[in-house]
Amino acid sequence: MKDIIGKGRFGTIRVGYHKLKKRFVAIKIINKKAMSKADMDNIRNQIDILKIATDEFVLKLLDIIENESYLYIMTELCKGGDLYSYLNQRSFKIPEAKAAKLIYNLAKSVNFLHALGIIHRDLKPENILMTDMTDEADLRISDFCICKRLEPNETTNEIVGTLGYMAPEVLMGKDYSFSADIWGIGVITYLLLTGYLPFDDEEEDKEVIRKTLFESIPFYNYSWKNISSKAKEFVKKILKKDKEERITIEQILSDPWLEDFAADEDVLE
Repeated sequence: MKDIIGKGRFGTIRVGYHKLKKRFVAIKIINKKAMSKADMDNIRNQIDILKIATDEFVLKLLDIIENESYLYIMTELCKGGDLYSYLNQRSFKIPEAKAAKLIYNLAKSVNFLHALGIIHRDLKPENILMTDMTDEADLRISDFCICKRLEPNETTNEIVGTLGYMAPEVLMGKDYSFSADIWGIGVITYLLLTGYLPFDDEEEDKEVIRKTLFESIPFYNYSWKNISSKAKEFVKKILKKDKEERITIEQILSDPWLEDFAADEDVLE
């Protein structure tokens, strides 16, 4: 084990070298004695999710070692940090084509999760890791701590997530399902294109909630001047406040904007 690259509630994350796999990995070291049974159950649920979520753009679980006191979870090492840090390094300005490619890959992976009955419920830049810091870097979805398994046609009404990225139906405590993740993709799309969130307030949480529930998508900012009309239409379709009017994950993957900039013909095939 080498340098500490992160600290969490129950332990640290270090860079490590896996001798058998002959590769550098990220090692999450969890102090089991500092955790409640509910916390430990949550960690084991996340591990179970990572075991079955083998999509290319989900953080890869590589190994697990456990003893009486500690749990060591080894995943692929993403040297680019999280998406927020990646954007911050670029002053929150990336080319539209890069934004489209990232959203296409994010949607592709979310589609994979939904097919397994997994709703993430906290899609945001801090929970998306980047493979490296280059302009060619790709993403990995991570942090499944509040994800949920749903049966077909099953819904939930738990108010969970991160303000600014939570769908209107979640904020209101209404029944919701996979479309809540679609809203999260929409907010991230808006952020990648403009450098700021569509519904935000630096001082009042209640203002963020009010804007999310009642205000129209703000397209008046100068940032939209050089963004394509197809991108704008995509954002309109995905950030529908009524979940029944929101486009589906399948419609996202076949959207004209993503087909123009991001869709790989071999992948579509």
